[in-house]
Amino acid sequence: MKKLWKHLPVLFVFFFWLALPAQAQMAGEAAVPSELQWPRVIETSQAKIVIYQPQVEDFNENRLLSRFAASVQGAKMNAPVFGAVWLEARIETDRDERTVHLVAIENVRSRFPNATPEQEKWFADVLTREIPAWDIVLSNDQLVAGLETEQARVKTEQALDNDPPKILYVNKPAALVLVDGEPILKPIEKTALMTVINTPFPMVFRKTDKTYYLIGKETWYRSRKISGRWQETADPPADVAALEREASDDEDAESAVTTGVVVFGATEPRSFSPSTGSPNSCPFPATT
Repeated sequence: MKKLWKHLPVLFVFFFWLALPAQAQMAGEAAVPSELQWPRVIETSQAKIVIYQPQVEDFNENRLLSRFAASVQGAKMNAPVFGAVWLEARIETDRDERTVHLVAIENVRSRFPNATPEQEKWFADVLTREIPAWDIVLSNDQLVAGLETEQARVKTEQALDNDPPKILYVNKPAALVLVDGEPILKPIEKTALMTVINTPFPMVFRKTDKTYYLIGKETWYRSRKISGRWQETADPPADVAALEREASDDEDAESAVTTGVVVFGATEPRSFSPSTGSPNSCPFPATT
């Protein structure tokens, strides 16, 4: 096993604590004291293994699933290698004492960078042999609290929208006019115009011709719908032209819409990449 873990790059993985109640985990408080001290160290003739406090993923009366961070450092290594470990254990639950006793390790799955199947099996064999000897007894209530916290975290992550924004590329001076969702309209007294209030840009909707008008500096832009390209116009309807342009607190909105720029509207976030002229390509460093 002289080559064990020798060529693995360093990867650091962080995990939360197993025994923390949900409130303590959210507040970042210290771990609840227990007989076991974390991290735990396993010394073998091939390597030193460090086990960090686990995070419960699931459990019932006789099965416990958890994950944790671990490190392995061979005798000839200058620094440990960090990885993630998933463990399935057989447990016994004492309902009267409200405790859980770990009886045996039944499955170990690990992920270390560049680890071979042989190295992963060696690691699993060591944990399967050594961990039951620690005689681990856990609080059933703390396991339940830890599981509830984990389930809440997973639910929150699943609700996140990780879809990338749409990319809009324009090879000439341009401005992106964003409206926060569908336009919210507020009537302007004694006119057929309505102000769009959910945008920092000076924008109105004219009911007569069902057209949106954007009041720029010394110019106007119009469009039948928010999203898409707007058309510059030097001759807007008289009621639109009579409106005074109010200064915006948003610096981009105040300076972006001027004569001669290409204006695009959108009701959802977009990545906007205007440039001057056609793209000028060149090799990426260290790839040729």
